[in-house]
Amino acid sequence: MGEAQLTEIDFLAPIRRGTLVALGVVTYLDQLHICMHYDAQRMARMAAEDLLCRITSGLERLLSVAPGNATQQKIRPANGAVPI
Repeated sequence: MGEAQLTEIDFLAPIRRGTLVALGVVTYLDQLHICMHYDAQRMARMAAEDLLCRITSGLERLLSVAPGNATQQKIRPANGAVPI
């Protein structure tokens, strides 16, 4: 491996038949990465992006008021809302 360094990760939450939305959450380098995989036949892209934005905003609010949260963890959508 030598000097190789992992700087970014991409992942995708599995989605099964009948599932509207699947979320994947990973923490790496003090960042919380969120991926949302959705069924594009049952959910419009704008609705999926809005849902991911609401989830991310809600988590940011929760983390900002969490007791003992000395470091503010950054949250970023890893892949955004990804249709199947």
